[in-house]
Amino acid sequence: MRNRVKRILALLLCFVLAAGLLPGALAADGENPFTDVKASDYFYEAVVWAYENDVTKGTSETAFSPWGACTRGQVVTFLWRAKGQPKPKTAENPFADVPETAYYRDAVLWAVEQGITNGTGKNAFSPDTPCVYAHILTFIWRSVTGKTSSSYGEWYAEPMDWAEGQSLLSETALGKDREKVMENCPRCDVVTYLWRVLKPGPGKDFAATKSDAQNYVKAMLDLITTGTYDKSVNIVDIDDNWNAESYVRQGIYEELDEVEWLTDEVKEMFASAVIKGMKKAQYEVGTPVDAENGYDVPVTIRGVDISGAMEEAIDAATGKIMEDPNLSNMSESEIYNRVFKDAAEYLTSWLDEPEYVPPVTIYLRYTEISEGLYGCSEADGRKVGIALFGGSLTEDTDEKG
Repeated sequence: MRNRVKRILALLLCFVLAAGLLPGALAADGENPFTDVKASDYFYEAVVWAYENDVTKGTSETAFSPWGACTRGQVVTFLWRAKGQPKPKTAENPFADVPETAYYRDAVLWAVEQGITNGTGKNAFSPDTPCVYAHILTFIWRSVTGKTSSSYGEWYAEPMDWAEGQSLLSETALGKDREKVMENCPRCDVVTYLWRVLKPGPGKDFAATKSDAQNYVKAMLDLITTGTYDKSVNIVDIDDNWNAESYVRQGIYEELDEVEWLTDEVKEMFASAVIKGMKKAQYEVGTPVDAENGYDVPVTIRGVDISGAMEEAIDAATGKIMEDPNLSNMSESEIYNRVFKDAAEYLTSWLDEPEYVPPVTIYLRYTEISEGLYGCSEADGRKVGIALFGGSLTEDTDEKG
């Protein structure tokens, strides 16, 4: 009897560990909180990227003011943030018009150290002066090429030609008319230029950001383990009624249907115990790293030792039934229902203070699933299922991607 119970529970465990718990859901490419930025705008993706990566949060919670002017202080701050907010090497501030408490203070000092700008005159940076196209393109050009001055023509001639060669100007006002080079550069074009040349990731055609990748993976793990997730993460291939509990419960019922005489009550007890174990798992989503055609998102999971607990449950339940003085009077159906019920009760009690397997770090590849939509594969979902339930990852499943 024990061998048959063990075989049935082994089948159940195989389902649990192989379950692809990421349901092929797709995350949209970022959050847009701004009512004045539409998906049809040429600068839409740039603004979403800037917002998601803390380059700028707009002019209010719901407004970006895309056609507003951008000051010198704002431009160097945007550039500095897009570069990762590096600390200036010196605390010496040469500008009388850059207060120590100004939000752009570190950005200005960093920009001077990098040769991106020298200010507008002796001891002056003019942080509140609007930036013209020539300024923003020169700042970006210097930050990317390491050059400090144009080798020909006007001071902005080489930066302009470089920007055109990099296809930075397309769709913007300057791309349509180079005579606008000394006109104020609007906020939408500033972030567009920054996005096109500085955005993180494996390539300019990959619109999603590291923040998108991290938020998506966390949302999916939250959904699996708690049934809820941060609804600001736009998961478009999943309805509001989907949840991992139903998915796992359905699979467990299908596996246990092999045992025709097992009652629905016992099936439900086992399903509830396994789901309880799933919710006990602990996890931490790390910082994504660049990968081919996407990002690898590291997830450290500390799963419960569900397989070990099932072994203990089998031993406890079969030992208990074998000691029952009424065993000889029980039908096969009654015996197996008793064993499975006792095993489920043991497992449920064990999960109040479960034992954990050593933490394991897996990498989930966040990539473009279809045009404009991003997510993780079903294979990655199986890796999550194995780790959550304390299963052993092979070398193949533990590799990045």
